[in-house]
Amino acid sequence: IAVLATALVAGPWYVRQAVRYANPVFDRPTVVEPIWERRPASFYLDPGLPELFTHPYRPAYANRALPETFSELWGDWSGVFAWEASEQDPPAGTERQLAAQHALGLLPTLLAVAGWLGLLLASMRRRTLTADPGRLLVALLPLAGLAGYLYFTVSYPTADGDVLKATYMLTTAPAWALGFGLALERLARRRRLAVVLAVVLALSALVDLRFLVYGSPLGGLL
Repeated sequence: IAVLATALVAGPWYVRQAVRYANPVFDRPTVVEPIWERRPASFYLDPGLPELFTHPYRPAYANRALPETFSELWGDWSGVFAWEASEQDPPAGTERQLAAQHALGLLPTLLAVAGWLGLLLASMRRRTLTADPGRLLVALLPLAGLAGYLYFTVSYPTADGDVLKATYMLTTAPAWALGFGLALERLARRRRLAVVLAVVLALSALVDLRFLVYGSPLGGLL
């Protein structure tokens, strides 16, 4: 039923795209090079430092998968929420806020990745596969999302890097949240470490509050 409902809702849009652009997924000309030649090594390996934590907005590290995706998660690389893309650079105060968000977002990201890897490894144990095979499907969700994201962003390169958008992996958010919770629960068993984690995560939430209420009546108060 879910598959049928999805086809009925999304099908007409993909048909329109295929008729208009000869491609149901992306409205740009198809690249003729083999997929492994469409992106340079810097796309996969360049961490975008130090700009990732000093000037985290376009055009810095454009078409660099890791830093641009991280900025999509924790900042406003494209100039949609905190600053206007038509401006040459964001205001100094906004730049400091974006830099702070990136620094404070590093810990939650590492916790989510570490927790997901732990969940994946635990789900692949023979005892777990026998008792609770559904856990493996949850653990594989981020991997499937990353694979699809990488395939899409490599298949359709753009000069300005606008194809790299974290929202393309939005469906994997529940599994990342589960991984974050598992890692946090494990580390918080140590009291001193729990205090440090609570402080850093609270600061991260406060700094990011402006984006959480963007577009709402509360947005003008921050």
